[in-house]
Amino acid sequence: MVRLGMAVVFFLLAFAVIVVAALMVTGRWNPANGTETDPRGPGQIDGRVRFDVAIRGYRMDQVDEVIAELQAKVRQLEK
Repeated sequence: MVRLGMAVVFFLLAFAVIVVAALMVTGRWNPANGTETDPRGPGQIDGRVRFDVAIRGYRMDQVDEVIAELQAKVRQLEK
């Protein structure tokens, strides 16, 4: 009976590790989120834009945000 209990605990621990790894790889969970303190905004370092990497490239929400900001700057400069 003790061996069965240990097997269940090991299975649950392994399952939790796999779930956390999958969430981190897909970009749905990042323990460092919210710790960015750069005053220039999230993802900008030395004037260059940087994006978090997701499973199929970059995180699209971050890319869309930067594109929207750039479009607003272009509209402002065109006036």
